[in-house]
Parts: sequence; structure tokens; C-alpha cells
Amino acid sequence: MGKQITLDEFFRKSRGEKEKRVLRDKELTSMIKDFSLSDLIKEFKSKIKLPEIKDRSSKKFSVMEILSNVRKVIIVTEKPKVAQAIAKALGGGRLRKVSTKSGNIHIYDVYWNAKKLTIIPLKGHIMEYAPIDAFSGKWEDSDPRALINPSFLKEVIIEKDIAEILKRESMNADVLILATDADEEGANIGLEAYEIIAKVKGKIPTYQMWFISLQPAELRAAFYAPIEPKWSWAYAVKARRIIDAMIGFSATRELTVAFRDITQSLRVKAFSIGRVQTPTLYLLFVREREIRNFKPKPYWVLKARIFIDGESLEIIHKDSPFDSERSALMIYEKVKDVDKGFVRKILVSKELKLPPTPLNTTKALTMINDILGISAYRAMKILEDLYLNGLITYPRTDTDKYPPNYDHVRNLRALQKLPGLGLIAQRILRKGVKLRRNGSRLIGDHLPITPIDAAFPRDKRLPTKQHQAVYEVIVRRYLSLFLEPAEIARIKLLISIGSELFEASGIQIMREGFYVVYPYDKPKEEIKTKLTEGQKVQIEAVLPPERKFTQPPSRLKESELIKLMETLGLGTKSTRPEHIETLISRHYVERKGKTLRITNIGWTIAEFLEKIWPDFVKPFFSAYVHSLMRNVMNEEMDWQEMIEHVRVRFLRLFDELRKNIGELKEELSKVSKQYIREREVMKCPKCEGPMIILPSKRGKVNILKCIECGFSTIVPKARRYIVQAVKCKICGSPILLLKRSGKADIYLCPICWREKGICSKCDKLETCEALKLIKEEKEKNTVGKCECGGNLIYLINWRIVRCDNCGKKYYLPKQGSIRLLNKKCPRCNNYRLFKVITSKKQYYLCIGCGIMHKLSEKSY
Repeated sequence: MGKQITLDEFFRKSRGEKEKRVLRDKELTSMIKDFSLSDLIKEFKSKIKLPEIKDRSSKKFSVMEILSNVRKVIIVTEKPKVAQAIAKALGGGRLRKVSTKSGNIHIYDVYWNAKKLTIIPLKGHIMEYAPIDAFSGKWEDSDPRALINPSFLKEVIIEKDIAEILKRESMNADVLILATDADEEGANIGLEAYEIIAKVKGKIPTYQMWFISLQPAELRAAFYAPIEPKWSWAYAVKARRIIDAMIGFSATRELTVAFRDITQSLRVKAFSIGRVQTPTLYLLFVREREIRNFKPKPYWVLKARIFIDGESLEIIHKDSPFDSERSALMIYEKVKDVDKGFVRKILVSKELKLPPTPLNTTKALTMINDILGISAYRAMKILEDLYLNGLITYPRTDTDKYPPNYDHVRNLRALQKLPGLGLIAQRILRKGVKLRRNGSRLIGDHLPITPIDAAFPRDKRLPTKQHQAVYEVIVRRYLSLFLEPAEIARIKLLISIGSELFEASGIQIMREGFYVVYPYDKPKEEIKTKLTEGQKVQIEAVLPPERKFTQPPSRLKESELIKLMETLGLGTKSTRPEHIETLISRHYVERKGKTLRITNIGWTIAEFLEKIWPDFVKPFFSAYVHSLMRNVMNEEMDWQEMIEHVRVRFLRLFDELRKNIGELKEELSKVSKQYIREREVMKCPKCEGPMIILPSKRGKVNILKCIECGFSTIVPKARRYIVQAVKCKICGSPILLLKRSGKADIYLCPICWREKGICSKCDKLETCEALKLIKEEKEKNTVGKCECGGNLIYLINWRIVRCDNCGKKYYLPKQGSIRLLNKKCPRCNNYRLFKVITSKKQYYLCIGCGIMHKLSEKSY
């Protein structure tokens, strides 16, 4: 572990040598090739130390004093539901519709102690940064390098209706109270509202309501004792947004202008580079390179199967894996004919498993992705909805530790009303509320994400099944904190076969503990049989040495990437999911289930930038900005000084990019053509150009789009689209087969399916060539005839066989792989057989006679 230094020292020390370094010689290419993700993390941790946020206690005020000589108060919230909750907590008030040139806004008027409180809801940020008018024309007409200067940026009001209301309503107001979200982003949004009001009012006394839930009692407490606004937090975010605008506008324009023909061929607006986005792409690139460069090595495993209490148990030789086949064969020859063994030793070690820690934002996003498979971006939206609906505390938090005086009893009393899980809450209350597990970070007045109210099935506050699932898993996590640890026993069996020792390892759960309510981390019990030392066992078979190969590291799951971004200081808890979605929308990355995979376009950009821009693509530059931002938040640096420091550094980096951009264009042109070829679904009916699948904004359907003429059509979501050699009877377009996850495969015409339906429901089917495809597909999955005369259809994704006439169902095994064979059962001769392979056994299955036939039977 090297000596830890500040980021300033690190950059100062390495600047000279990095400017002179030639990155394309053979020695450095070899170094880059072997550079792994773990190497990057070690380098970061050894050289970089991000400063902690010092959340100083803010001065508190009495609302009675600050409003003593006041007639009207403006309260600004970040979202409409927060405005509604505050109005309700302070007495209800009256909803008022206000018309503006840009639209209508609903605000609340509340009279409290003869004071008029006007509550104005925002919609997030009111302003954004854009280049000044001199750069507003064609990008080719100006130099992108000039945009690395804050004086060439301007603030643009994006919510004109809200800005107009703020100005109008503040004309006769005496005090401004900010009730934006309790984090740095919320502080910055509050600053935007203040600056707009200050243009018409000048300086206005301003205070902050600080709250982390929308419970009426907490909102009233925050109103009665407002604090001084966290201006240092607000200006830190302002500086970061200006920096990101300078970097994004300059680098994105530089690349897009250079690669205009490529962006047009891919039908994307721009090739973007960002301070957080590009290092995040680099993390996926480094892992993909590890996988591509991985050279599998062979090894051999010697196994045996034994019978214990009628169950087959697989055991492995104690020296497995073997580097040499010869060594494994020598032992196999010694023991292959032995039919008896005995239990030499049973080793048992017991351990306690504590519940998982409370949830901060990163832990919540990773938990939701791991358990429910929901993307981080979607998960963040759902968490915000749950907060605004009064079900959980504020979801954007770095805190994962409860203060010692926090009142959990109030939450548990609310949660005991829940069906099912409410019984667990009642049990905790009866036994006495004791927090069994806590986190390590308690930052300011923030709490971990906590459920604070009960929501029943079909509750309007849980509008979708995903909302219900996320809410339930949060409740389960919270309840687990109060349950006793689970106790597990790790068991190792040492079995003697002849003179050789084999072993089997497994787990037994001795006490369920918190697994009762939070089973997601529960280990699978692998050894349930009770054995004694010296007990004889029957050897079913000693298997010949099995040749295997070492495996490369796995691709990063989205949950793993979110954790890595937090570790390396990339983005904030609020913005990390957005950066991932940006990479996907730019075709740099694609999502495969829970896994993220870099595309060839993303690979080419990251590979090239690594050579010319190592300080930018690695997380060091972004961490430098992150650390300066924290210095501003801690009032140790001026926000404008932060901008200047970063501007000077990035100018040097930009010049390196410009010097080498021609080489990147040549390589990227080849890759983009390959990318299109790989993703082509069919030829465009308008121009014969290639049509590829693109995700829609809402994600409910996909878009089939021509990259030549831009013609597009909507198609249902599917994991694969396969063009058929059959034309639609109506429009002549090729028919597509859609392979869908969890649903039956379907045929459709991509052009007219929205009017006529999928092929099986089209009124022209009887005269269309698609009829033959549908019949073949049906026959392929027909198991036999039902007693009612209908066809028994195998529904692959649901693992059932169902009659297409009477609906009768046959349920197939949930575990293992299943394949429908062409041969019929020789016993009943009515139904086709299924071949079932699990980790423990293999057999044929007939749904009619219900008999499981071993694969070894000669009749099969």
C-alpha cells in the first residue's frame, strides 16, 4: 500500500511524466493489456483519499420570531406532492390555479397565525447551462475548445411558467422558506429559486425547512424551527454543473463534428464524453478486456457418488482440482472398483449471520437490482414515488446508521397493520425493540431509507407491481434489523474410498433468525443427512477424471457497477443511475438482464481514450472534481476557485484529445458498420436500408428503425427478433418471429400488426403464408391430444402443458433443464416424452402416465 496523498499532490507529481510518456510502444501496450479492474481499484485506494463531508450544525431559528412582522411568506418545494403534504400539515389551505404564458401551475395558500403562506411546487431544476448565443448555430462554425470557459456559458430557464410564478408571487412577499430536498442537489435547486426571486426583490430573508419524511409531525417541526440554508452545498453543485457543462459541451462537440457521418449512420444525435460517464464506460471496458484476454487453463476434477439414506451425494477428491490429468488418473485407477467407503471425519463449524445493514441510496439500488432485477434508474424513480407517497423516508442519503435515540417503535406500530409481515412487527414489539444491526455512516440529520407507513395490497400509493415489490423488500430489510442472527453450520464430510480421501461440503441452517423475513441471502442447505464418524457408505460410482477449464471473470452486474462508482467517487448517489442510462442510450453499453456489456463502439472509444487520455478515462480526474466539490461544501474553498482549477487541467486534456482524434475516427467508422450489421433485423420496406431495434423512452415497447431513411415502427418487446422467409399477405413486409421472455413466442408483421393484431389473430391468416409457420410452431410444441379433443401445448417459458381447448394444465418440474422429445412414451403411447436433467438426476417424464423413466433404461 503506497503512501496516501491528496489529489493535488498526485496530479502535480505525475503531470510532467504523463505529458512526456509515449503510450504506443510495445512495453506500455503490454502493461495496459494486463491492467485489471482490481488493479485500478487498488491504485485508486492507494493514491486517492476523498475528503469526508463535514456537515456542520446549521443555525436554527424560531418561526414565531422570523414571521413576527411579516404578512406573506413564500415556501418553495421541489415537487408538487411535497407542497401538498406541507399545506396539509400546516392546516390544509386552498389550492389555487395560476395561469402563465407557458402554462398553468397549481399552488397552495395557507393562513397560519394570520400570516399568508404561499406554497409553490417546482419540478426539479429550474435552470440549466447552455453555450452563449455565439455558439448556438452549427457546431462546425465554432471552436469547441472555447467552451472550456464559464464566461461562454449562460443560465437558461427551462421551467418558464414556474419562474414567472416565483417572480409574480414574491413581489409582495417578505420571507422565503426553501423546502427543497435535504441534500446538495436540493440545496442547489433552492438556490435557483432564490436567484430568480432576488432579481425582482433584491435580497430577501431566506430560511430552510429540513426534513427527511413527509409525516405531518416532522413537517410541522421543520417549519417551526427552520435552519440557515446550506449555501456552500448549493454553490458546490453549481460549480460542478458548470464544470460538467464545459467538459460535456466541448468534448461532445469535438467528437460529434469529427464523426458526423458516423452519428448519422447510427441515428444518434451525438457522441458524448462526460466527466463521470466516460470513466464509468472505462470500468466496463477494463472488465471486458479481462474477459477477452483471458486464457483458460485446463484442470481435472475427480468425483464419486455415494448413497446415503436413499439419496445420492456427490463427493470430490480432497486434492481436486488437479493440474495434471495423469495425477487424477492414477488415483482413479486405485479406487474405481471400490464399492464401500466410510465416514472418516465430520468437521462442523458454527457461525452467526447478522442481518444486513440499514439502507442508504447505493445499498437500496444494489439490493433492488440484485433481488428484483429492476434497473438502478427505474429503482430510483420508484424510491422517489414511495417517498412522495409518504411510505419511506428521503431516499437520497449516504447515511446507513440510525442515531441511538431514533424512535423505531412508531414505525413498527405502523407496519404491524400489514398482512403477513405485520405479524413479524408485532413479534418485535412484544419482545422489545432492539436494533441488532446498524451501519457505520451517520451524516448530518439524514436517516437510512426507512419504511414509515403501511401500504396494503391495491393501495393507490403502490401504483405498479414493481412499486409493491420494492416497498415489500424495503419493509423486509427494515424488520430484519430487529431479529436475532441466523445460525448456520458449515459441514465438511471426509469420506474414505480405499486409501483415498474424498470430501463433501455443505451448510445446515441451525436457526432461521432474520432469514424468516429476509430470505434473499439465505444459503441453500446442501447436507441434510445425519451421519456419524465411522459409518459405512455405499459407493454408487467413482467417475473418471473430468476435464474442466478455468473461467474468466464475469461481466459486471448493474448493482456491482453502482457500488464501484461509489467506491471510486464517480457521480453522486442521485446521478449514478442516470449516467448508466446515458451510456446505454449512446449505444456504448447494452443491458442484458442484470448485466451490463460494453458494445464495440464503446470498446473502441474507451480503448483509444485510454491511450491518449489516461487521467480522464480513469476515475482520477473525476475524483479530483469530486474532492474539490466536497471542499466547497465544507467551506474550505470558493466555488469559483474550484471551477478555475478544473478548467486549467481540462484544457490540457482537451488538447491531447484533439491531437489524436483522426486515428479514432478511422477505427470508429469500421466498428459502427459492424455494429449495424450485427443488429440488423430486416431491410426497410421504404428504402431497403438496415432496420435495427432501439428502446423506447418509456421502455414498454421497442422501436424498429431504419438507419438510412429514419422510417420506424413500434414492435412489442422481445429478447430476439428473427425475420422469416414469409411475406405479409396485406403489406408484403417480412414476418417476424418474436422470442419473448416469460411469454409465448409470436409471429407478426412489423408494419400492420397494430391495426390487424399479431398473425394468429389477423383476419387474413387463412390466405397468408404465415399460417404454415403458426401451424409448424404449434406442432413443434404439441405434446399430444387432450381427452376433450384439444391439443396439449407445451408452454416453454411457463413450464406447463396446457390444453388449447379446455384449459387443462400439467405442471412440469421447476428445477433443471427440460426438452420435449419427438419420441412417445412406450407405456401409454399417447404423449411425447420430456427429457429432464437436474444437478442430481436425469430422467424421462411422461405427463400422461406420470412415470419417470431413468435414462439408463434400454427401451429409451
